Amino acid sequence: MPSNLWNITVDVSRFTGTQGTFGEVVRTYATVFTDLAGRLQKLKSNEVVFNDKRTVISDYVFFCDVGAPIETTDRLLYDSRVFEVGGKDNANQMGNHLRVELLEIV
Repeated sequence: MPSNLWNITVDVSRFTGTQGTFGEVVRTYATVFTDLAGRLQKLKSNEVVFNDKRTVISDYVFFCDVGAPIETTDRLLYDSRVFEVGGKDNANQMGNHLRVELLEIV
């Protein structure tokens, strides 16, 4: 996918688990890459009731260069929005772009 189709930049935040005082895992994320160019596309959204609140869960896909430093445990940060990486794929094994499946955290 040609880079002239990239219309946004995101930051990549990586999970770094540490052990707490009582042995529990403390989930923290640290930004490991900034200004990764790509294209964000909405696939679908579902409306659910969660904790007595109406919540919209949206699925997205992010396209970027195939060598992008994204792992399946990462989060992508775009403006004030946070997306969890659900999977990534070298689209059709063509080597010209990466297709990253995302779930927006609301």
